[in-house]
Amino acid sequence: MIFFEGAIEIHRHINRVFGFITHLPNIEMMFEHIHHVVPVQAANDTAPPQFRQVRSVHGRQWHETGAVVAVENPSRYTLRLCIFGVEVIHDYTLEAIDSQLTRVHLIRKSQAKGWAKLLYPVIRHLLTRPEHDGNHLNVLKRVIEESVPDAS
Repeated sequence: MIFFEGAIEIHRHINRVFGFITHLPNIEMMFEHIHHVVPVQAANDTAPPQFRQVRSVHGRQWHETGAVVAVENPSRYTLRLCIFGVEVIHDYTLEAIDSQLTRVHLIRKSQAKGWAKLLYPVIRHLLTRPEHDGNHLNVLKRVIEESVPDAS
């Protein structure tokens, strides 16, 4: 099930945008309600990098796990997060519009099975509401344009 699909244009070169979103410590800047991102396993030939993070939801702290599942430099980056026990995929596709403009397309989806499907309304709330991750693309644009210098 797709929970969210959207795109935004960021005024930075595609390599700079890709470099920012694929740098694991930047997750805390990319998501307003995520903090304490800690790698638990470095990438190797057989396993992708895995990490833990803390999500703030209505004043409570929830521990989540995540992993990088796909990296295609500089056009695609995919994260798998386990939110309340439900696997959610964040699939970023990057497209160079010109030398200093990149379109970032994001699809958030989940394929829960069994009882986990009962959590879909909670997951939808967390992924789409502006007070949670619903404003993610705008936050991503703002932090990249403020913190990543352009090539000129």
